[in-house]
Amino acid sequence: ITLIGGLRYTSEQRNITQFDVIHTLSASTGETDNKLTGKAGIEWKFQPNTMAYATVSTGFKSGAYGQTYKASAGIAAVSPEDALTYEVGLKTGFWDGRATLNSAAFLNNYSNFQSQGQVLINGVTFSQISNVGKLKVEGLENELKIIPVDNLTVDVGTALTYSKITSTGNAGQVNLTNPSVKYNYNGNPAPNTPTFRVNGTIRYDIPTDQLGVYGLIAAYTWQTKVNLTADGDPYNTQAAYGTLDLRLAWDSPSNKY
Repeated sequence: ITLIGGLRYTSEQRNITQFDVIHTLSASTGETDNKLTGKAGIEWKFQPNTMAYATVSTGFKSGAYGQTYKASAGIAAVSPEDALTYEVGLKTGFWDGRATLNSAAFLNNYSNFQSQGQVLINGVTFSQISNVGKLKVEGLENELKIIPVDNLTVDVGTALTYSKITSTGNAGQVNLTNPSVKYNYNGNPAPNTPTFRVNGTIRYDIPTDQLGVYGLIAAYTWQTKVNLTADGDPYNTQAAYGTLDLRLAWDSPSNKY
C-alpha cells in the first residue's frame, strides 16, 4: 500500500490596459490570485500485476479578462475557476506482459467554470469569456494495450462522459446595467465535451539490421456531437465525426531519432 499526498501554492498577477482609439479612451486594471491546492490518495497493489487506486484533488485556474470589450465599456474580470476531483481506478497487466488494461471512474465538480458567454452593450452583442457557474463532469475511461505477436501493438481507448451545468453564474448576464437579466444555462452540457469517444492505434514495426526500425501506423478516433458554447445553441455545434491517420515512423539504429 502506498499513500500519496502533495500541496501546491500558486500566486498569479495580471495587468491589462485597453485603448479605444475611436473614443480616445483607455482603461487599466490588475489583480492577483492566490490559491493552495492539493492531492491525496492511496494505491493498493494486491496482485503482482494489478493495482487499485483512489485519489481526491483540488485544481485551480486563475482569473482572466474579457478582451472583446472596448475600453469605453470597461474591462470585465473573470473570477478564478476551482475544481474538486475524485477518481478511482484499476491498472492490470496480463498475458505474460503482452497486455495491459487500465480503467478509471471520475467525478469533477467545478465552481466559477470559465467559458464563452454573451453580453449586450449599447445594443451590440459581444462574446467573451465569463464565469458560467457550477459544472459537474463524471465519466468512465478505459485503455487496453495488446501485443498479440512480435512487432505488432494494438491500443484501444474509450471514454464515456456526462457533463451538466448545475448553476448559472455571470455568463448569463446580457446587460451590464441590468445584471438580473440572464440566460439560463442550467442543464446544458459542458462545451467541447463529447458524451462518447473511442480511439484505436495499430502499429507494426519492421526492424532492419543497419537502417533502424520502420513503423507502419494507423490511428482512428471517433466522437459524438458536442456543443461549442455553454448556452446550448443548437446552431453552434460540432457534429459527430471520425478521423483516420496513416503514418510512417522511423527509429534510428542508435535510438537518437
